[in-house]
Amino acid sequence: MKKGKRLQFFMIAAACLLVAGCSCDRDPSARRVKQAGYITIATSAGFSPFSFYNDRRELVGFDIDVAREVAKRLGVDLKIVDTPWEGILDGLNARRYDGILGSMTVTPERQAVVSFSTPYYYSRTRVMVRMDSPFKSHVDLQGKRIGIAAGTTFEKDAGRLGAKSIRSYATNDEALLGLHRKEVDAVVTDEIVGTYTLTRKKLPIKVLGSPLGEEQMAAAFRKEDKVLLEQVNAALKAMQKDGALRRLMERMAREGY
Repeated sequence: MKKGKRLQFFMIAAACLLVAGCSCDRDPSARRVKQAGYITIATSAGFSPFSFYNDRRELVGFDIDVAREVAKRLGVDLKIVDTPWEGILDGLNARRYDGILGSMTVTPERQAVVSFSTPYYYSRTRVMVRMDSPFKSHVDLQGKRIGIAAGTTFEKDAGRLGAKSIRSYATNDEALLGLHRKEVDAVVTDEIVGTYTLTRKKLPIKVLGSPLGEEQMAAAFRKEDKVLLEQVNAALKAMQKDGALRRLMERMAREGY
């Protein structure tokens, strides 16, 4: 090989290595978490039994358990950030935490700004009313006051029910308490959250009609953090395969925290 061609070859090879190195550096997400020794996950308390404070002021729930198990399988500690649900996506993209694991419904609007993991459970949307309410079906809620948790997909459901007004509460738990206090005529919420709250708090509330729909719940990450998302997906799929997710769900149902 002539000297000129040999020099050209090495320059091309070096350029290829440089490009490959830059490609890796574009997504340091998993390495960043590993070097820190912990992953920061955001959730929002007040959504029992998924994320709420118990009598000892400890943040507990199914989502907390899932996040802890994911962190364990990533080989790092878990740091939980309790933040209002409304604005939780903005906080993620502002890099205030690494991800969100808080029973977030996968929607096209959210997929436009974040990437979702494989779903870790499915639930249904239900309407809750007081035991003494005169309503017989969803049709009876046209022109009524409906409560929801702020920043949730339930606002669209309330609109489709023909609500006269939609009142937003900080959490699902507060929305159901508002229903109990007669601040609203009905509440649209997650089926598990609703039935758990009315059972544990012994509220005179019941489910009205059939489910409004089924939703996929997944963890959310910044779009550029592809490697971290891949590792979280691997952990969630392993948890599904070895039964860990099922056992955590059974614990939630059995112990009630």
